[in-house]
Amino acid sequence: MIIKSLLGGPVNTLSYLVIDKKSKKAMVIDPVEGSFAKFSHHIKKENLELIYIVDTHGHFDHISDNSVFKSYTKAKLTINKWDEPMIKKPSLIWGLKIIIKPSSADFYIKEADTLIVGGLKLKVIETPGHTKGSICLYEEKDKVIFTGDTLFKGTYGRTDFPGGDIAKIKESLRRLARLPKNVKVYPGHGEKTTIGEELYWLSAI
Repeated sequence: MIIKSLLGGPVNTLSYLVIDKKSKKAMVIDPVEGSFAKFSHHIKKENLELIYIVDTHGHFDHISDNSVFKSYTKAKLTINKWDEPMIKKPSLIWGLKIIIKPSSADFYIKEADTLIVGGLKLKVIETPGHTKGSICLYEEKDKVIFTGDTLFKGTYGRTDFPGGDIAKIKESLRRLARLPKNVKVYPGHGEKTTIGEELYWLSAI
């Protein structure tokens, strides 16, 4: 697995281009504003085939380049069904003045689904709480998880936006805490970490 990250947008959100080196197939997770410009250059240069565009949830900063990826690639866009209304009718938090074009899912992802990208198998874990339809993507072989805004280094996602639920995010975090300690965590904001490094507070959730 090769992981290319991009920090972008008005609230410093992380996008990831996940590549299976052998097959040259790839997926984009949470396409922030400007991610198409950067990742498409790498995709073309390395002759990659983009298979999926995955939104871990529907907040504006994680879906900004959905429509441009859909317009200029053959990749399929997917999100949990509970959050699709947010990509069909994007709304801005904090009144930021940016334009996000609507998009729609080609299919939905749910608990225990697996997205196959060449030799990579990314399992969907439903982790509601930050939003109703928040999900994480776990690649068991490489011990990597993409957590969106559910789990960050030292903390977790806000629950005071519409669809947020503090009880549910704590339940989701308890699920993640049961993963192997050496699983590498790639969050939607902030630094990378591991499950083991976060157990000092996750174990008290």
